Amino acid sequence: MRSQIKIIRNIKLTKSIISIWILSLTLSSCYSYKSINNAQLETGKYYKITAENNTVSKIKIIEKKDDSLVVLKNGKQVTVSNSEIKNTKVRKFSWLKFGGLYFGVTLVAGAVIVFAVLLNGFQHSGTIQSPP
Repeated sequence: MRSQIKIIRNIKLTKSIISIWILSLTLSSCYSYKSINNAQLETGKYYKITAENNTVSKIKIIEKKDDSLVVLKNGKQVTVSNSEIKNTKVRKFSWLKFGGLYFGVTLVAGAVIVFAVLLNGFQHSGTIQSPP
């Protein structure tokens, strides 16, 4: 009876670890932002801009004009003057962040699972269970 309870606890622990692993991968950001000048902006890409009043916005450029940009900001199409933009950063996917996070979380989760299984095995070593 006790061994069945311990097995159930190990299964719950394993499910919890897997849930935490999936949640951490889902919530992690594998993107980084690199500063660029406004001449390098391309339509269809995502950027983070800082306006003259120091507000930061994530945008997607729809159209590039001589003195302004037509962007998608918070689901709405807005025209932003080039003179209003103080700083521009481009969003880039980082394989290094993704790989480090993926392998780090996998290593920790695997170590915890192995530890739980070994701990359960050591607790039962040396005992002989008779059939019911």
